[in-house]
Amino acid sequence: MDDAAANALINIQQKFYENNASFVLCGLQKPVEKFLEEKELLDLMNVTPTESEAWDIVQMEEIEREFFDEEEGNN
Repeated sequence: MDDAAANALINIQQKFYENNASFVLCGLQKPVEKFLEEKELLDLMNVTPTESEAWDIVQMEEIEREFFDEEEGNN
């Protein structure tokens, strides 16, 4: 991994969220995770060790989006 790839992931994640979609990385190799941590980017991303946990985040974000959509509709 290099800086350009890390920044590309951040940009891709941002585009997903701008379009009300989830973006979760799972099963990163330790050197990649370490690189992102050293660049202080890991905390900006949704990263999980397993696919199952990634699905949990996606489902929670879908519920949050539905909840906030309903809240906005009631105002």
